[in-house]
Amino acid sequence: MGGLYVFTEGRKLKNITKAIYKPALWRYMQIILPHS
Repeated sequence: MGGLYVFTEGRKLKNITKAIYKPALWRYMQIILPHS
């Protein structure tokens, strides 16, 4: 039961991290890389 809870929380945390990190990385790349 405890392991399942950790697994679920881990997936939730990973989804949140992805939701924040992906757009930030995209914006960072658009700023750093010159537009062709």
